Parts: sequence; C-alpha cells; structure tokens
Amino acid sequence: MYRNEWIPALIPEFNFDFLDGNRNTKAYESYERGDLPLRGIYWWERNDKESRIKAFDKLIGIYEAKVNGRAL
Repeated sequence: MYRNEWIPALIPEFNFDFLDGNRNTKAYESYERGDLPLRGIYWWERNDKESRIKAFDKLIGIYEAKVNGRAL
C-alpha cells in the first residue's frame, strides 16, 4: 500500500523548495500556522497545471540524466 512518506524517501528532489512550491497560496498559510505538514498541502493553486507540469518536467530531466550518466 502507498504511503506519503515514500515519495521523498524514493525521490529526494520531490520537495517543495526544489520544485518551486508557491508560498502565496491559502494552503501554504495552513502550513505556516502549523495546521498541516508541508507534504499535506497543495504546493500550487489547485488549478495551476502549468507549475505541476514544469515540476515534473524538471524531475524527468534529472532522472533522464542519471539514467544516461550525465550530470546536470
């Protein structure tokens, strides 16, 4: 069964800062108040597909380079 903790353990680059999470969202306010952990919030506005695609493109580039033996 899937667990939230596995993603950062298996893909360390999958984190808020590296993927340029948006600190100006209502969800981030919940994190700052201590209501939710950082992994428990939306990192971008719910309908912001562009940022999500950009983040996954960045991850794909990193892992393609690792598989092909290239450093970024």
